[in-house]
Amino acid sequence: MSSPTTSPFNWQAFLLFAQQNAGAKSETLKRTSASRAYYALFNVCRDFLESLGHTIPNTRAHKLVWEVFKNAPDADPSSAPDWRLLAQHGTTLRTLRNQADYDDQINQFDRRLANAINIATQGFQLLPTLKTK
Repeated sequence: MSSPTTSPFNWQAFLLFAQQNAGAKSETLKRTSASRAYYALFNVCRDFLESLGHTIPNTRAHKLVWEVFKNAPDADPSSAPDWRLLAQHGTTLRTLRNQADYDDQINQFDRRLANAINIATQGFQLLPTLKTK
């Protein structure tokens, strides 16, 4: 008996969740939205790098993914600035995600969350335009 095949998870669903819940009154939903926006972009970027042959170990995955985009070793020179911009977006989102998950209070959270949703959306739009060597 063969096991059913499953499709890979659609990480953009996390971004959709974040977009739908960022304006909620519940701080729990807002904090979860910050986390989901980060993980949406992080996971599609990790998958992209793995498709290029990078091995991303779970122990250092978050740092490594954004370092690879920052250093842009696989980038066509004309696309390298966009790779670095994606690294900046990921780092910004990661900072807010960590605060949302660990800090009791977050300064200007609503404004920063709205910015995070925009950044994650831009990242999803930017990723398929990246050129490789």
